[in-house]
Amino acid sequence: MKNVIELLTKQYDSFIDQQRDWNFFCGLADYVNFINNNPEFNPPIKKFQEQKARELDAIHKAEDEAVEELQEVKKKILALTKLEAVEMTAPTIPLEEAIAQLKDYEEGRKKPDWYKSTSLEYGLRDIIEVLCKSGNKSLLDEFLEPMEGSADQIVPWYYLSEKFKIRENLSRRFRNKKETELWGAYEQVKGVYTGVYKGDDYVKTIEERGDDPSDYQKILDELDEMKNDGDMPLFARRNERSEFRASIKELKRENYKLYASRLHNYFLQELSQEKERGGKAILYLSEDGDLYRKPKTKYCYEMEKESNRHRIVRYLAQKTGYQKTAEIMAATDSTSIKAVSGAIGRIRSLITHSLEIDGQDLIESKKGSGYRINPKYKIIETDD
Repeated sequence: MKNVIELLTKQYDSFIDQQRDWNFFCGLADYVNFINNNPEFNPPIKKFQEQKARELDAIHKAEDEAVEELQEVKKKILALTKLEAVEMTAPTIPLEEAIAQLKDYEEGRKKPDWYKSTSLEYGLRDIIEVLCKSGNKSLLDEFLEPMEGSADQIVPWYYLSEKFKIRENLSRRFRNKKETELWGAYEQVKGVYTGVYKGDDYVKTIEERGDDPSDYQKILDELDEMKNDGDMPLFARRNERSEFRASIKELKRENYKLYASRLHNYFLQELSQEKERGGKAILYLSEDGDLYRKPKTKYCYEMEKESNRHRIVRYLAQKTGYQKTAEIMAATDSTSIKAVSGAIGRIRSLITHSLEIDGQDLIESKKGSGYRINPKYKIIETDD
């Protein structure tokens, strides 16, 4: 752990006070790359990413509810357009055109933002405007509540969905938290890492996901501008510095310096606390079923990804305290209690051989209680 802290500090010190912008952002990308390639950072990253996940879960739940509520409003408004009582006196645009535009919003040809509820809102409000300006406001008033102070307007601002307002507020709070929370800082510096390490190749990845690469392209363009800025003669750089600074909109150096310092202090604190918790022996468990300690090339027990042994080790790594053999059997789809005991015996033996640590010491057993990972070890799950 001490070595990781020292290396992290060296990485940070190597770029944080660089004079040239290109050197600063390249060093920042190297810093993120170091974090990505060292599993010790997975637990502290997971901690703040879980905060982000909770925020997004709340937004997605509110979004589903908002869409459901707006679909009901849509049914009522479209039913209203078919009534014989509806008058169409000099509308701004034909009612048929407004209804067609609603379909464009719903099918993504018009996209005010990433939320379906927003598209529904926009489309429904276009139809409402046509109906109101054609003399049908009274029919809308029967089932829609106008905002206070707007009832006497030609086109009142109707409340269409309470759930939509909740989702909007949650989305606004999420955007604000992106500027203040650690997960937001991490997201920003990862963008720089991707731009430096993956460059134009990543544009295709974004497009294949069905996302808009324009924000990422802005980062690439500004990185390219910073890189070329260093190729000018010194007198030209001095003369054009203010113009160059004004052209940088996304990668404001002072902002990224703050992101980096906040993350660095957080990682130092988390790693130091981990060290103080007893200096546990660190092992790693990859997604593919490799249980190892460093260096991996020398100490690695390779299990098949879908094997029962891998499931048993991962289950125990994710639990604290003794786990009854019957519970391990159920959680890992083992065929019997005897099969679990046999598999653990084999795992212990191969751990002793491959990792050169005592497999019986790593996976402890206690009659009547089951099995556990010895608390003096910590198994970190990795994505590699």
